[in-house]
Amino acid sequence: DIMEKAGISGSYKLYEITPAEFDAKADQFLNTLDGANVTIPYKERIIPHTGGLRGDADILGTVNTIYNGFGYSTDTEGLLRCKIPFNGSDVLLLGAGGAARAVLSVAIRSGCRTIGIWARRDVQALTLRNEFQSMFSDQTFFVEPSAEDLSDQTVIYKETGRSYDLILNATPAGMWPDC
Repeated sequence: DIMEKAGISGSYKLYEITPAEFDAKADQFLNTLDGANVTIPYKERIIPHTGGLRGDADILGTVNTIYNGFGYSTDTEGLLRCKIPFNGSDVLLLGAGGAARAVLSVAIRSGCRTIGIWARRDVQALTLRNEFQSMFSDQTFFVEPSAEDLSDQTVIYKETGRSYDLILNATPAGMWPDC
């Protein structure tokens, strides 16, 4: 058990919750558990159920950890510990959800030169770009052609002429149990 190995008295369990039962179950869990992890598709939807946001969760607008009723985002800390060489790099971000927000935040704070955002749906990529552009007006952002726009397996370079030093996946592709 992960809790035992970490020297923590407690248990760590998976609770699968459907979107239809989420609101009722979220309140129930938060009233009975000391802490919880939250993943897609609930990283944003959990926020109104918390007692408030702490740290990067407030800036990012996403939560992946709840402790004593407060929402936190540990994605940025985990990504920073990876020591990815963002400084001066052109970054292509795949995805536009909660994890993508953390990647954008870290890439910008770590000195990337430009950021391209690719998502399955244009509206998600544009919304994320606009939100971060308003917070980081000196940063250069591109929204790359989405899967909706590409008629075949055309690569981004062929469509736009841009190339990237780093490609970071912030999509659910490869996540358990579908990996």
